[in-house]
Amino acid sequence: YILISFPVSKKKEKNEYGRRGYVLQSPELLKARVAVSIEESSIATASMSSPRPTQSKTAREIRDIIDALEFDDVASYFEQDDDEIDPYVVCDGVSVGAFNRYIGDGEGLRFALRFLQLSDDGRILIVDLSTTVHESTVQCFEFEFLTATGNGRLVKIGGSTTVSRVGLPKKEADDTYGPLRSTPNRTRPPRPRIIADWVTLAVEVGRAQTWASLETAAQWWCGYAGIQYILLLKVSRPGTQITYRLYEINIPQCLPPPSATGIIRRRNRPRPADSVTFNMRRILSIPANQPLPNGLNPNAVVDLRIVMEQVIDTI
Repeated sequence: YILISFPVSKKKEKNEYGRRGYVLQSPELLKARVAVSIEESSIATASMSSPRPTQSKTAREIRDIIDALEFDDVASYFEQDDDEIDPYVVCDGVSVGAFNRYIGDGEGLRFALRFLQLSDDGRILIVDLSTTVHESTVQCFEFEFLTATGNGRLVKIGGSTTVSRVGLPKKEADDTYGPLRSTPNRTRPPRPRIIADWVTLAVEVGRAQTWASLETAAQWWCGYAGIQYILLLKVSRPGTQITYRLYEINIPQCLPPPSATGIIRRRNRPRPADSVTFNMRRILSIPANQPLPNGLNPNAVVDLRIVMEQVIDTI
């Protein structure tokens, strides 16, 4: 072993270790196994031996790290005057299993699962926070969607139910919809779904969340048994702009190009393209040879401009 001391630049990297870490500026050091001290006089110690495998943090260690976060620090990070804010990195060295054990049933978490992501390289990320604009967008879409169905009482509102896929991190959308147990003429849930976790429409809303992060969520949902539609909504800080992408899932595990996409700005004139359409047979899993329940529209057409105006009216 050789101990090498180098001065480390204290240029902060907002995308590493929750804005508190420092990144090494020497490419040579990055090739070695390096431990960086986050003290006023940082010293990097590089081992020239073969790198050892990194042991995953435990669920308890993850909880301790997240519980130690200053919520005001995280909130101030997402208050930047930008509609695309890089995720806040909580910690690294986390396996899917440890992450899922920490999440449990999704109850009692300091940061709701819908605002968390586990990256492919084992980092826990906070991708957004609950704000008036974010939550109003979720609720206003829900109202307009249920109204557009003709009879919203026939639709299951799953909210941000915690769901899972084998071998992947657990997931929550901002809102979910599907058939009820009492929905007339529906099929059985696809395996391994039950009524409680049967989702046919998942809605993901981002305020500060990046498009890359929203698309990662869409990739997760496209492999979820029973999913028919994925709607991504990106709302600006004042609520005066909504960008949307609607995906219709016909082949499981395959995220197709969006069937509808656009940007709605308050200053622009209304257009028919400002609406998104959902086939209610697909939402409620009712075959073509079965009648629709009384009062249910064949298609639910949601005007996203109305959603935007309602959001603006709440702030």
